[in-house]
Amino acid sequence: MGEQLESIIDVTIHYPDGAPGFWDLLCGRVRRIAVAFEELQIPGEFLGRSYDQDAEYRQAFQQWINQLWERKDERLEQLRA
Repeated sequence: MGEQLESIIDVTIHYPDGAPGFWDLLCGRVRRIAVAFEELQIPGEFLGRSYDQDAEYRQAFQQWINQLWERKDERLEQLRA
């Protein structure tokens, strides 16, 4: 897919009143939701390469994704405060 994708959409969802259960969502009991959207450009070094056949690329890509998760965790902490 590296030839087809240039960016990804990062969606962060925060439930200020606590994480709802599935039934709460179905019944419309969730009153407040904070949602943040961000388009992230995929770094050029990750485009057009083979994730499953290039171990060095796979490791670098995983590190980039892990950094995105760390940023998301920080963003959620800010929303909780």
